[in-house]
Amino acid sequence: MAQDENRPAVNSREMIRADRLINTPQNNARAAPDARTTSVNIAGYSRILGASARIARYDPATNVAGEIAAGDTIDLKVGEYISIASDELRFDPMVNAQGRQYSTFPAVFITKNADGSINHLRVGHFSEGFAWRKNDAAYEASIYIAAANLDDPDSIAALATPIPVRITGAALLNPPAQIEITQLGFGGEKEIVMHSEARSDPVIVTMRHAIDPNVPTKIDLKVNRPKLTLSANPPGIAGFGVEATEITVNSNGALPSGIVLTLESNAGTLDPKTVTTNDNGIATSKLWSAGIGTATLTILEDRFRVSDVAVEFRKPLVFLIASVLGAALGATFFYFWQRSRSPRNTSLWAWCAAFVFGIGITIAMFAGFDIPQMLDLPQGRAGQVVTFATAFIAAMLTNSIFSVLSGRRGITTTENRDTQ
Repeated sequence: MAQDENRPAVNSREMIRADRLINTPQNNARAAPDARTTSVNIAGYSRILGASARIARYDPATNVAGEIAAGDTIDLKVGEYISIASDELRFDPMVNAQGRQYSTFPAVFITKNADGSINHLRVGHFSEGFAWRKNDAAYEASIYIAAANLDDPDSIAALATPIPVRITGAALLNPPAQIEITQLGFGGEKEIVMHSEARSDPVIVTMRHAIDPNVPTKIDLKVNRPKLTLSANPPGIAGFGVEATEITVNSNGALPSGIVLTLESNAGTLDPKTVTTNDNGIATSKLWSAGIGTATLTILEDRFRVSDVAVEFRKPLVFLIASVLGAALGATFFYFWQRSRSPRNTSLWAWCAAFVFGIGITIAMFAGFDIPQMLDLPQGRAGQVVTFATAFIAAMLTNSIFSVLSGRRGITTTENRDTQ
């Protein structure tokens, strides 16, 4: 297909600078004889932007924007806007005194001022993204919006008609109200404050201006998430349900009280699984072991960064030693006590039975029936004492039961004497 002679050759991959668009002689506006309207050469803009251009006209009297065809000229009244939008437009960033660089709508707004002059405007926006607000228990972000005159970037003149802008987004909590830009320059900058749970990163919002609401701009807002740290004390415990470790969730003061968090572990039992932060932003739980190996804990929460923690389930050697010693001493104590009362009615078989049953009952209580979890028995040395005492008592009771069932004070292997 032959190139249009009236349209400058443009590489389809090349962005068109806005100053090239507005400074093309064929686009210059000319005043009508009565000066109440100005004729704008729309066709000139169309020839540069081609099929990518969308041209709309905004009537502030009716607050209605409608797309218009790329005709030769259009009469523009005071306060009216013409929006020329195209993804091929390129703008240099708007930079304020603090060095903030404002991105720009891909559109040029043509407007007629009260003094009859014509200006080409652009609207820019800046945001640092979402940050966590402890008092609101939500993320907050501000978008700053300002308009600038492409013909006179330093202009701070008031606009004959404000430019309405609104922001929407599926992730926003109570989307903010519409704002209006009434003055050029950063002195007329407006701020829109938004809140979100920010479960995705980035949070995508859509900004529209009333001059042509069918040309939205999507903005990706990054999320600065606080970090939740998981820790286990101690980091290693006896396996098979014998011991538990205390799990602490620390937000370093970022979370208020009352935030509910759900913990998850690939091994062991969490008690409780759902925790609530206190006034210091801290929550605690317990993890009981299961078997031996390594358990990895995390928080099922996509609003914050999470630091996982690993807990080692070790072989319960100390527990077994305490059980063996307790059962041995319990059986021995009862054996010598029985022997002191009736030396001829003692038996090593009774001692062996008490020893074996003392160990077996202790293991069943601690590792089988989860008695430590049900009774919240102490851990560490105190827990070892409890294990020892359990085995000791179990061995003695076993021997006593044998004595009662045999009808004697102890289990013996001696023959019954003839009472005759």
